[in-house]
Amino acid sequence: AARRRVGSVPSQVPRVLQALREGLSALRASAAIQVDFGAGQTRVALGALTDAGWATLAALVARWREMLAPERGFLVVEEGPPALKEHLDSLGSEAGEARLMRLLKQRFDPGDVMAPGRYLAAVD
Repeated sequence: AARRRVGSVPSQVPRVLQALREGLSALRASAAIQVDFGAGQTRVALGALTDAGWATLAALVARWREMLAPERGFLVVEEGPPALKEHLDSLGSEAGEARLMRLLKQRFDPGDVMAPGRYLAAVD
């Protein structure tokens, strides 16, 4: 029902996994985690949640992003239902790839005609 990609410094992967495990256990949803320790990449696929569960997941994503920010890590929501996306920005902060994606969108689609609001928040 939702997929996330988490990037961190490889040495921080165990800490990221612990934070993910604690948060996911609170959701009581099925989850599959795939880790590439060398690249510092963690992918999480999450099963179905209730409407309240999506709001809880959005709060967890915000907390995980705060944890990752000092180490220049990131958390991107690659796939999720509208119930989740209405609570958060899929890319997170304006730093890094989110900023680059937003600049490209502004340059090549200034009228926000192509897939408005999809993946990127609406362009101001």
